[in-house]
Amino acid sequence: MASNPIQKKVRNAGLIGAAITLIVMSVVVAFLLMQLNKIKEEQEEIEASYRTVYTLNQDVKSGQVITEDMLQASTAQIQHIPNNATSTLDTFINYSLTDSEGNRLYSDEQGTFLLRDSEYMEVYEENNRYYTYLSNGQREEVTGIRQDELYTDTYGTFLVRTASQKTRVYKEDMTEEYYILRLTYNTTADRTPTREKEYIDILGTPLIAKIAMNQNTVLTLEMLSLGSILTDDVRKQEYNAVILPVDLATGDYVDIRVQFPTGQDFIVVSKKSVEIPVIDGMDSENTIWMNLSEDEILSMACAIVEAYRINGTKIYATKYTDPGMQEAATPTYPLSAETVSLIQSDPNVTDVAEQKLRDRYTEAMINIRNNNINNELQKEENSATNVPGKVNESIVKTQEERKKYLQSLANGATN
Repeated sequence: MASNPIQKKVRNAGLIGAAITLIVMSVVVAFLLMQLNKIKEEQEEIEASYRTVYTLNQDVKSGQVITEDMLQASTAQIQHIPNNATSTLDTFINYSLTDSEGNRLYSDEQGTFLLRDSEYMEVYEENNRYYTYLSNGQREEVTGIRQDELYTDTYGTFLVRTASQKTRVYKEDMTEEYYILRLTYNTTADRTPTREKEYIDILGTPLIAKIAMNQNTVLTLEMLSLGSILTDDVRKQEYNAVILPVDLATGDYVDIRVQFPTGQDFIVVSKKSVEIPVIDGMDSENTIWMNLSEDEILSMACAIVEAYRINGTKIYATKYTDPGMQEAATPTYPLSAETVSLIQSDPNVTDVAEQKLRDRYTEAMINIRNNNINNELQKEENSATNVPGKVNESIVKTQEERKKYLQSLANGATN
């Protein structure tokens, strides 16, 4: 039966319309899929751009020691993170450790190391290729190795080549002592190298805030500096014979100075963080606590005794205005020969402290003492009879402060 031209036209129009609709829908679906994929990719890029960083969970002052309890893990997009931002706690752990010479302890994928030359190079094999780790922590392939150059011991594989600025550090699990490995040779005839332990001292050094920072600040290494090495002879000392600045607060850094009636003024100990005991809710008016090494304790004792003996002499503290950026001053107080002798013979004084003392005890400093301080001490009115009374006065002050402190603790416990 022949089709009606009108029906045929309508049918064709319907088919064309359906085809167009299908094409439009396909285009729309394809566009939507493209947009969804684009959104998904953008979301994945955004998620991939986030990094873990460590921020402060409290405000800190310039010169304040940064400890792990002051840090919190946060996430931020990489474009908002400063260069050299700290992303792991290892940064704080490793940067707060040094050897006795002040070399920092770092870490990479293979463990910890010091930035100082080593007489051998550790290598690691992977798919018949050898790699080492550079001082920046990056892995680098080592080429041109002959098999007779490679040696293996219980600690791993190594080459007898200088590893520039990288000495691997190990720690014994049982004793928790640190050691490095030194090359030795079996005999004069047998030049096969082996490695033996050499124990080293690893010391803690605090990280100091160079600038004042607010809570949630992303920390970078440029914001931090290493404080002085915390040696084994450091003790918390209490003093009440020091004249304190009016606005002194716990956490401030000070130099302790002694000024003689001749006008001469010397630094006894430098850049010490002070803690002020709180009694009955109030800061003590005349007592401070400081962490001092053995030689610094003896230096303070020498200065205090001489201040008691010489009328018109005062021991006072001066504050650092920006302790995070300001370097510690060099002590200039010329110690008495008796104190120097005591420090040098004291087994509790470290070798580092003794060397610093020898550097200070120059002929010029000895002349200053002989020509000025000793002359004052020899005057009749400045005899040693002043000392017992002044010491007793200091003891009474300490006892009174201690009594108030214990009473404040008792009151707090009963409230």
